[in-house]
Amino acid sequence: MAFYTIYIPDGLSQTEYERSRRAGAPGLASLGRSQTELLRSAGFEEIEEIDLTEEFLRVARAWGEARRRHAEALKAAEGADFDVRMRDNRTRVRAIEAGLQRRSLFVARRP
Repeated sequence: MAFYTIYIPDGLSQTEYERSRRAGAPGLASLGRSQTELLRSAGFEEIEEIDLTEEFLRVARAWGEARRRHAEALKAAEGADFDVRMRDNRTRVRAIEAGLQRRSLFVARRP
């Protein structure tokens, strides 16, 4: 199996965990278990993680920049949602920069 995921890394304080959860997409939570632990508990072995967090941050920044460049048209199309989406993007970028969210490609095999 191979999949990309955005997740909350291990080792955060409760305050950092809650900040990360609020900054992410709905459903972003680790439930206190690492991605590797979840894969192992499902019977997967030979688990490889390829960290793509830097690319995730670059794309999040570019997404916000593009929204700023096209603000006039987006405000007309989205109305009040434009400001919410811009705020959410800034919050997400700060969380990634602070190490509170990661994106990785996981590759694992079942025997």
